[in-house]
Amino acid sequence: MTKNKEISLNLYCDQSIRLDQFICQQCTQFSRAQIQDWIKNGQVLVNEQKIVKCSLKLKADDVIFINASLKTYTEDQPENIPINPIFEDDVFLVINKPKNMIVHPGAGNPSNTLLNALLHHYPENKNLPRAGIVHRLDKDTSGLMVIAKTSDAYLSLTQQLKSHHVSRIYECICYGQILQRGSINQNIGRHPSHRTKMGIREDGKSAITHYEITGRYKHFTKLKITLETGRTHQIRVHLSSIKHPILGDGTYGQKKLIKNAPEINNLIQSVHSQLLHATELSFDHPVTGEVVHFRSPSDEYFSHVIATLETFDSF
Repeated sequence: MTKNKEISLNLYCDQSIRLDQFICQQCTQFSRAQIQDWIKNGQVLVNEQKIVKCSLKLKADDVIFINASLKTYTEDQPENIPINPIFEDDVFLVINKPKNMIVHPGAGNPSNTLLNALLHHYPENKNLPRAGIVHRLDKDTSGLMVIAKTSDAYLSLTQQLKSHHVSRIYECICYGQILQRGSINQNIGRHPSHRTKMGIREDGKSAITHYEITGRYKHFTKLKITLETGRTHQIRVHLSSIKHPILGDGTYGQKKLIKNAPEINNLIQSVHSQLLHATELSFDHPVTGEVVHFRSPSDEYFSHVIATLETFDSF
């Protein structure tokens, strides 16, 4: 027997898109039919106005409020998958996502994701968009993510992300010698022929990446990366565009073997995922407004590569 439950959600739009499509994107745990019923039944407000038209075109900065009755059923199921919170309070938690963990279910990956894990460890998060996930990391990118536990916290954090008030710092190892700090300001959009890839496109969305040098080797550079925007695959696409792809990134680079360097070539051949780690995260606390800052050292995989480079590729 199913049981009805009242839910209240706030969503913050950052694009031009149909109302029902936007809610589907944000609330992957609810079916499109369920969402369209909410709209048609007057349970969705846009900028405090009741809307009953699913095809309404939203614009950036629209605020959507859902006050609906929900059967205690979600398409995404809870799974007892370990997660690693490094901080938690009543309104959010910060986790250290490992490599090889997919964030959201999708085509070919219907389960065994972070979202499924959250539904198990935090059952109330089934009433939040994306089970409270505010931003994402690629499957093979490790590091810090913030997860909301309440509707108000979700709205606050997504608004901070939209206004570039969330600071995200990454570290990576890329091919080649980069001589000085710099910035990459190139639009990113879907690749015209490879739909699972992104690329530099004039008609894409604005994307800005800043980098500083934190380590130099004969054939590689270790970078500290700061994002102004958060486009899909942004760091990987931008570094590839300046001919310094991330070591281990098989999508935007390729294995480049080095003459007369057998130990380094063994390392290159053994690395099967990008050396990219989300190491620092800061934002305003959704309740107190105070700045909170979190740091995660790189994992053993990343540290092993650094140790090998320092032994066999140092000047």
